[in-house]
This record gives sequence, structure tokens and C-alpha cells, in this order.
Amino acid sequence: MGSRAVTLADVARRAGVSTSTVSRALNGTAPLSPATVARVRRAVDALGYSPHRSARHLAGGRTGAIAVVVPDLTNPFFATIARGAQHRAHENGELTVIADAEDSPSAELELIARLVPDVDGVVLCSPTAPTARLVAALGSRPAVLVNRPIRGRASVVADQRAAVRLARDHLRGLGHERIAYVRGPAGKWTSSARDAQAGRLGLDLVGPVAPTFGGGARAASALPRGTTAVIAHNDLVAVGLVDALTSSGRRVPEDVSVVGCDDVELASLVRPALTTVRMPLEQLGRRAVDRLAEQISGSGPVGSAPTAADPVLAVTLTVRGSTAPYAAGRT
Repeated sequence: MGSRAVTLADVARRAGVSTSTVSRALNGTAPLSPATVARVRRAVDALGYSPHRSARHLAGGRTGAIAVVVPDLTNPFFATIARGAQHRAHENGELTVIADAEDSPSAELELIARLVPDVDGVVLCSPTAPTARLVAALGSRPAVLVNRPIRGRASVVADQRAAVRLARDHLRGLGHERIAYVRGPAGKWTSSARDAQAGRLGLDLVGPVAPTFGGGARAASALPRGTTAVIAHNDLVAVGLVDALTSSGRRVPEDVSVVGCDDVELASLVRPALTTVRMPLEQLGRRAVDRLAEQISGSGPVGSAPTAADPVLAVTLTVRGSTAPYAAGRT
């Protein structure tokens, strides 16, 4: 066909059918014989025809795209969730628009307002905007929230309480009694859920701190006297904590054991490699897109009160080199 773009008419001529038949075969809008559909598909493959996305979805009022809004794309936690969502959307034939709210609730709401008219639905990762404003911004548009359950909206969450419990049980099993928990940033559902569980388990609470390397470094000087083990809000905080402890002359894990949370790629690259609770990050993104697809197709409700049907994904402990049995006299 040279450099000219392949058209629907080219496919029709190649397959020996009308252009309307080609359209029906590609969109599945009318019954056709298997032989006719196969002939059209062969012509499409032979010519390399790619229908314009907006035209393909025009009849159904769909754009063929979804948006994924994250609070901080530089944080590997959110980047991994977004990657899982994008992979699943690609498998479904959808484009993915990924937007970074830069940890700003107002920017988050602005992004939603700008994106909602131009996509079929939205996945919101750990949104921080006030509930009433968030619900109003979404309106009746299909949406799924990751790690923030809101009544009237579908959500997918990981088991935050189990994450803290697994870390505490691991450290107790190693003989540690004075265990501190470094809290994450206020105002996030994930932080609130983990903080509350840490309090219920009787851990010494430190912070809140920023969910960053620097936040962990600052937490090191605030640990209660006699602490022999620490659970950090996330892996970035844990890595910063280990660095600060080491710089101050306290060895990890010989003097202080440290457990992170999330199991981002960095956790296995630092030394000592980080013991951490693995969150199913890619699965969170994939499951969110699955739930969104149900709403877009009409097979799932756009809004419903959270029930047992809202997925709560399991977490697991990954033991590496940053934890060791308690040794009396080394603190």
C-alpha cells in the first residue's frame, strides 16, 4: 500500500466484502458468519490495518482509555501499582493515562476534573482529597479506589493490619520485646490503618514521618531508649533508618533489627537486604482495572457500599538480612 494509510475500504476490497461488513466484523455489532469474520481478520492482518481508536468507540460513547491517578510517581510503591494497572488495561485493549498529583489533594481533584470527561473510568491510588469533594468530582463516572475504601465507591485494598502483625510476630519470634513502629504521613488511609494496628499491638509509636529515605533517617534519632527492633511504615523509610543507624554506630541487624513494608525492588538491592512485608502491588493495579472494566461494561455497579465483595488482598513476609535474633547487652 506504499506510505498511504490503510483504510477500511482497502480491507473491504481485500476481503471481498462491503465496508459496512468490515466494520461489523471488527466491532461485533451484528451477527456474521465465522467464515466472513475470518476473511476480514486475514485482510486486516495482511494489510496491517489499525482502526482509529476514537472512531472505533464512537458508537458506544467510549474513548478506549482509562486514567490512573497516583499521589507520587517517584515512589516505587505507586509506580508499581500503576504498572500493574497499565498492563491489565493493555490486555483489555485500553490506553492508560497516568497522572501524578504530586501529593497535593487540590491537584488530585483538578486532575480528576480534567480527565473524567475524556476517559471511560478512573483508578485512584491512595487518594488524599476530602471524601465529599472526591465523590463529587467523580460524579457517576466509573471509578475504583486503591487502598482507600469509601462508602459508595468500589475499592481494592491490601490487608494493612496483617502487614503490621506479620512484622511484629516475626520480630517477637526472634526474641525482641522493645519494638518501635515508625508511622507514615498523616491523612492517608494506609498510614491510619497501619498506625492503628501498631497501637493495638502495643508497639512504641514514632513519628509521623514523610514516607521517604529522609523521613526514616530523621526517625532514627527519635527511637525510644532500649529499642532492639523497628518496623517502618514503608521500605523507603526503612532504608533511611538503616542508613542513619549505621552512621551512628549501631549495626543492623546485630544491634537493631529493621523491617520494612511493601517489598519494592529497592528492598532487595540494599545491604543488608531488607526484611519486609510484601504488598501485592501489581495485583492491586490489575484488580482495580478489572473492577473498573466491570463498571464500564455495565456488569458492575458504579457505586455501592463496601461489602465483603470488595477485594482485600493478602500480604506475605519476606525475610532477608536486616533482622536477626535478639542478643542481650548489644543495644
